[in-house]
Amino acid sequence: WQMDWIARHLAEELGLAGPRINISLSCASGVAAIGYAVDLIRSGRARAAIACGYDELSFYAYSGLSALRAITPEIIRPFDKNRKGTIFSEGAGALVLEAIEPACERGADIYATVLGHAMNNDAYHMTAPDKSGRGIISVMKNALADAGADTDEVDHVNAHGTGTPFNDKTETTAVKEIFGERAYQIPITSMKSMMGHCMGASGALETIGAALTARDGIIPPTVNLETPDPECDLDYVPGEARRMSVRTVLCNSYGFGGTNAALVLRRWRQ
Repeated sequence: WQMDWIARHLAEELGLAGPRINISLSCASGVAAIGYAVDLIRSGRARAAIACGYDELSFYAYSGLSALRAITPEIIRPFDKNRKGTIFSEGAGALVLEAIEPACERGADIYATVLGHAMNNDAYHMTAPDKSGRGIISVMKNALADAGADTDEVDHVNAHGTGTPFNDKTETTAVKEIFGERAYQIPITSMKSMMGHCMGASGALETIGAALTARDGIIPPTVNLETPDPECDLDYVPGEARRMSVRTVLCNSYGFGGTNAALVLRRWRQ
């Protein structure tokens, strides 16, 4: 009942009709919600949808997260050799998704288009990542296939990048598997380096960041990356934002329980 109340209350406050659902896929929830909204629009069940990611910390949740030993005793350092874990935070992000034709008809300010998405599960462990990266390799491949996009079209990867030793290494390995030698030419960002790990909200917030990157041509940095790691040797945009033309962005989001979700966004130009 508590989970249903969130979407029900939002629908009542904003006067929204149509399907409503709460998706609980741990840290992949925000991106999964966007993907579900895309499917509703594609199938004709909705003309437009609001996809939200939200999470908050409580003493109960924080004690459980602490028991996983994934929290850093210092600052979060995604992809850095001296990374020691993540920092859990809280937040919310919401996106309005709409079919192209009605959006253009009403003169909407379109940030980016969602070309494709995918979701899956590692079916490996309740909390530990599958170090082979099979699940996240598969979800990236499926998202690109759903988008009808080739790996050569991807200009930027908005990474999950939690700052935990295994996650960052596994994600790096997966990106190399997908892109081959071209992986070294693609700028990769962990927004969690600046805002912490917002859990269920992180995917929505990172998708907003990716849409702004495509629109404005500014790639956010991965801060606190000071000591290169031989096992994480890609271009993580350390320290400062970078200006460059970005047309297509791949967004990655993974969660406890082996949940994986990915989106492909493209800069909008009429």
